[in-house]
Amino acid sequence: MVRFPWPLLLLAVVVRAMVCLRTAVPSRDGAQYLWLAERAAAGDLHGLFATVFPPGYPLLTGALLWLAPGLDPFAAGQITSAGCAALAVLPIWWITQQLYGTRAAWWAGLAYALGTWFCRHPAEAMSEGPFYFVVSLWAWLLLRSAPGAAGALRSEEHTSELQSPCNLVCR
Repeated sequence: MVRFPWPLLLLAVVVRAMVCLRTAVPSRDGAQYLWLAERAAAGDLHGLFATVFPPGYPLLTGALLWLAPGLDPFAAGQITSAGCAALAVLPIWWITQQLYGTRAAWWAGLAYALGTWFCRHPAEAMSEGPFYFVVSLWAWLLLRSAPGAAGALRSEEHTSELQSPCNLVCR
């Protein structure tokens, strides 16, 4: 049984890098995230919580800007968002393998790695990349702890335990 799908991770990284190289400017929301990241890198963490945008992605991008002060903020936003988005292929593969087998896992991972929607938003310096990674990792961890074979949900109580946080996290 394959536990680590290196080819899919490499494909996800390469495709996202290509889309990032072809994206010249951040989206409107991406520009706001980058401004917040620059403020965070300068030590102004209050600004992260004074807006409607979630603070995690600008904080992560701000940390990269702090570590590499000469890095262009747009490139830093693309690196953090596209990097997280590429990593999301792993929990997607693990979830699918656990529920449907290895062959389905490769197809699901390929669809995610090549999916234009999953590549475009991270290239525009949007928060979707970390969102994809955190939600897919969270779902994989929940399924690993679910009762029964392959994470089968056997009780209404357990189903609502899964659904409530998902409703809160998803937009």
